[in-house]
Amino acid sequence: MSTALATLGDFRDTFPEFAGVVDGLITRALNDASDRIAVGVYRNQTTRAHCLLAAHVLVVSPWGQNARLSGKNQPAGAPPGQTTYSLALRELQRERAAFIGCT
Repeated sequence: MSTALATLGDFRDTFPEFAGVVDGLITRALNDASDRIAVGVYRNQTTRAHCLLAAHVLVVSPWGQNARLSGKNQPAGAPPGQTTYSLALRELQRERAAFIGCT
């Protein structure tokens, strides 16, 4: 991965499960997510973080029911509204937090 924001191609390579989703929806999710990704925090994991957040944006839409976590699938203590992608992003955030302030 790299320090650049993700492209449509990066997203499609990372998440083949979105093969049936039209490019416009994915591009819109990538645009929405780009405002919430701090390159300085994610550094060499920026592309991955951007893809994860865009995937989360897609699955919280009305058409993304299959990736939402609820009931027995939701980890103990996880806030409502989590998705498989938001949990992966949260783990990446924890990993990156260890590097904040390091040079």
